[in-house]
Amino acid sequence: MVTSYGGASLFLLYGGYCVFTSYDASLEVAWWVPRIFQLSGCALGVMAGYFMLGPAMLIKSITAIPKNVVLTLGTAAKGATVPELQLEVELRKMFPVPFFPARKIYIKPQELVTPMSLSPRVTPGSSRRITESERRMRRLGIEAEKKRQLEYDRNHLLTSPFRHASRAFLSLFVNTKRALVRDGFLKVNVKGQKYKLDVTGGWVLDNGRALDKLVRVIDV
Repeated sequence: MVTSYGGASLFLLYGGYCVFTSYDASLEVAWWVPRIFQLSGCALGVMAGYFMLGPAMLIKSITAIPKNVVLTLGTAAKGATVPELQLEVELRKMFPVPFFPARKIYIKPQELVTPMSLSPRVTPGSSRRITESERRMRRLGIEAEKKRQLEYDRNHLLTSPFRHASRAFLSLFVNTKRALVRDGFLKVNVKGQKYKLDVTGGWVLDNGRALDKLVRVIDV
C-alpha cells in the first residue's frame, strides 16, 4: 500500500508539473513541445490512477465463525437463518481514515470461490504428503536460521546497518514489482464479486489446507 500510494503521488506531482510547464512555455519553443508535455502529464496521471487502484478490493482477513459465536455476538440479521459456519471476509481500507471501520462481508463457505488450491499440491512423482514431524523439523530449521542471523548481527554491529539497508532496498524493489504487475495476488470470487487475496506476503492457517476444506475450489 505504501508503494502504491507513494508511486501514485510521484506520478501526480510530476504529471502536474509537466502540464503546468506546458502552459508557461516560451514563444521560442516549437508548437509541438508543449503538446508533448501535456500528453506526458496525462499519461502520468493515468499511471497514478493505476497505482492508486492497486490496494482496491484487497482482502485483509478471512475468519471462520461458528453459529454459536454469531448468536452470542448478535450480528445476524433479524429473522435470518444462521448457518452452522460462516466466513467473515474483512476488506482492507484503501485509505487509513480513522473512525471508519473496514467493510466486512458475511458469507457461507461455499460462496467464496478460488481458482486454485491454496495448499501446496503433491507432485506426481511423490504420492505422500508431508508429515507433521517433517513440518516440525522445517519450523525448527527456520527458527535456528533466524537465531543464527541474529547472532551474526550482534557479532558484526559495524556492518549491520548496510545489511539492513540492502534488505530494505530489496523489499522496495519487490513491492514496486508487485504494485506494478499485481504479482502475488489471487483473484477470488465472493458472492459474484472479484476480490484480491495476497498469497505471497499473507499468512494462512495450516498452509492453506484449512481454507481449502471450507471454500469452493475451481481449478482452471
